[in-house]
Amino acid sequence: MSLPDKASWLPFAILPAVIFLHFMFFKVWGYPLTIAPFALLCFILINFRVTLKETWLWASFLLILPFGGLAWSLSRGANPDVLQYFRTYALWSFASLVVLAAFISPVKKIFFKVWSLEKISFLCLSILCAFSLMQVVLFAGWGSVILYNPFGDHQYLGKYDVSRFAASYIVRAAGLYLEPSFNAFIAITLYVVCLLGKFRLRSSSALTLLSLFAIQSMIGLLAFVALWMFIVMRALIGKDEAFKKVWIRLGLVNLMLALVVAYTGGVSGVINIVSGVSGVSWLSRIEELGKPSTSGYYRIVAPLGMLKDVLVNDPLGKPFGQIEQTLGYYHLLNGTQFGKTLDNGMYLLVFYFGWVGIAFLAFLLIRTVMLINSQGDMNELILLVFTLLSFQFSGGILLPEYVLMLVMVIYQFRIFSSSVQHNGGVQRANCSTEIRNA
Repeated sequence: MSLPDKASWLPFAILPAVIFLHFMFFKVWGYPLTIAPFALLCFILINFRVTLKETWLWASFLLILPFGGLAWSLSRGANPDVLQYFRTYALWSFASLVVLAAFISPVKKIFFKVWSLEKISFLCLSILCAFSLMQVVLFAGWGSVILYNPFGDHQYLGKYDVSRFAASYIVRAAGLYLEPSFNAFIAITLYVVCLLGKFRLRSSSALTLLSLFAIQSMIGLLAFVALWMFIVMRALIGKDEAFKKVWIRLGLVNLMLALVVAYTGGVSGVINIVSGVSGVSWLSRIEELGKPSTSGYYRIVAPLGMLKDVLVNDPLGKPFGQIEQTLGYYHLLNGTQFGKTLDNGMYLLVFYFGWVGIAFLAFLLIRTVMLINSQGDMNELILLVFTLLSFQFSGGILLPEYVLMLVMVIYQFRIFSSSVQHNGGVQRANCSTEIRNA
């Protein structure tokens, strides 16, 4: 039997991995064990030819890098928690090596006849959208929370308090995941996979906006808007008039629809308008950035003073596993309680890697700006914008659940990017720059 026939079932493995991403089997070393690390390993081993020849130098650098901050802290008399350090170091090692393999290892020669990653992602996005809409409709119409905490006691980190997302003044869809922001992250990731594959962009755009309408994630909607703003700016500079016309027209439509979603305020906004009561709006979510103790303020503004101290006193970053201990000195309020986590991926990189983290983020940002003003690959621009935006959804960027979604995007980028040199590697049908099945 040929390789295509043997491998034809492989894309379907992504479906349960995405749908059950926050189904927790049990906890290991304090961390919830899900399907993510197993799916991630399988995805890498099936789709990439990983060898030490291509990866050993960068792998060595990534594994040694965290010890710089540890050595600096020890030299200044610090006494970090050893157990917490190596718990986080294990996550870093797994995440960094997997992402490294996805970036530089040769892609295996697999040709999917019918189902491909973008098609499976489109199916997952459809399921996510339908489930999110049913979640809010059942609560808004009948007060039912039956679709919240769908995995019961196996919900990631345990059952969440439904009243955080479903109450008289707000109705938000957490979907199949821990919280609405992660639900939005999954929706945006699946959409970017379709975007990179130029697959059913009108339909996938509509599904994503409907999902965000139910989820009401501010960062999710901003990510959608930012993606299309960068795409339109890049298309305006392009020389191919037909290519430019398609992207700009689609981009302007999506941006206008995103404004409609923002103006209505999502499901909660529509319900409040119909019932004639005031509630949580998109504008009020933005205003949270100026209000201490709100989630938006805690995620974006509150940690800035602490990060400034890290850059001054620990230029190579704090030792792994010291976030909760360090936050304890600053007494930053997240709601009515003192925060114990950093809920921003960019801040996490700065906290653990200091100026090296700043340099990495600056490189991504500068490269993104350069791609707008050049004739470079559109898909590389999409990848970079997505990566920068993905850091804003959560501080859990070392967790397998985040890394799995990132690796899917990296794989799709390498498959469809015009800058990839295949050299007898991957083969795919319809890899042109035209939009397929729009």
